[in-house]
Amino acid sequence: MMNRSLQNPFQFLEAYANVAGAVESRLIPADGIVVENRGTFRCNSGCPYYGTSLVCPPHSPTPDEFRSVIRDYSHALLVRFQTAATASDEISSSLLKVMSDPTAPSDQKEELQVFFSEFGEDCKKFHHAMLNLEKSAFTAGYPFAVALMPGPCVLCDTCTGLSGSCAHPTKRRFPADALGVNLLKTAKLAGMEIIFPFHTSPSSFGILLID
Repeated sequence: MMNRSLQNPFQFLEAYANVAGAVESRLIPADGIVVENRGTFRCNSGCPYYGTSLVCPPHSPTPDEFRSVIRDYSHALLVRFQTAATASDEISSSLLKVMSDPTAPSDQKEELQVFFSEFGEDCKKFHHAMLNLEKSAFTAGYPFAVALMPGPCVLCDTCTGLSGSCAHPTKRRFPADALGVNLLKTAKLAGMEIIFPFHTSPSSFGILLID
């Protein structure tokens, strides 16, 4: 029987991802990442992060540009994190509505505020876990490994790069969905479960491009 490490030279990254807090990781071909133009179009149709960060549309690379990048990679590690933040089904199915509706009940507003506060703290942990995963690949001899983040940039409360210089240029990475990645389809093709809208606690997906 062939040694699995010879079949999967990136097994050490899967192990590291799990140690770093991921609940699941899956190595897939880079061309298994589903990229669609409608993803970034949707960003401009109600997403509160649109235009607020250097790593989000319209400042991020277009889906066509990202498709060209993917062609230079052979593999990708799809990494799933699970946040401890919780929200009722009523909130989880209407996050943006409750966020933007000034007439929403005060208890819903309060629940949403607590959820985003806890979720934001977890996203910071996920961000650093993906950066460390990228570093592990880099030091193992994969200099072009790069992480795509599970969600918008959380390094600053307000993006400094839009009015001057990025405060964290070495830690700034693009969210996968900001590049047009359809995480629902990508996860399904990889055999990983993703529930949307989420129930109780959402999963967050990061991607490590490797070659």
